[in-house]
Amino acid sequence: MAKDKAKDKAKKQVKELVQKMREERLALLQALKSVTEEQANVHPNGEWSAKQQLAHLGNAERAWRDWGLALRKQPGLVFGPSVEEGQDVHPERDPVDEYPLRHWITRLKAMRAETLKLLREADLQEADLTVKGRHRAFGEMNVIQALRSLYRHDRMHVDQVSGREPTYQPGRRPAGAA
Repeated sequence: MAKDKAKDKAKKQVKELVQKMREERLALLQALKSVTEEQANVHPNGEWSAKQQLAHLGNAERAWRDWGLALRKQPGLVFGPSVEEGQDVHPERDPVDEYPLRHWITRLKAMRAETLKLLREADLQEADLTVKGRHRAFGEMNVIQALRSLYRHDRMHVDQVSGREPTYQPGRRPAGAA
């Protein structure tokens, strides 16, 4: 009985995770519909262009997914870059803006499809979701927290692509947010 209840709880958490991943990615794709190729190359106030943000999201998707799935098999895993190591897109050396916006959108869609497939195949159980490790920049996290970074990260970049201040900031949980 308890085993079935735990399995149901894990299925519910993974279902909620996947639903939020779909919602936030859809919001991002909707926001991008109004972005022209010219606008996607703009670097507002010296910040990343929309294309650079999409390249970063694709890289981060693979990283967070892989970290989350690796963590369940490696309790105590230390993962991710430190604050000092910084981000994965480097405008001074990555020719991200040279590719069309459609390239980055297609890449994001393919990456998300791959992530959803891997999550289905992982058949995550409740015990898997609570395995803890440490992200070098964000501290202690368990598997479900690492995987939730997938949709929270999308949320941050929806706001940035739309020219708004991010409503989600890592390390700070707004009231009522998941």
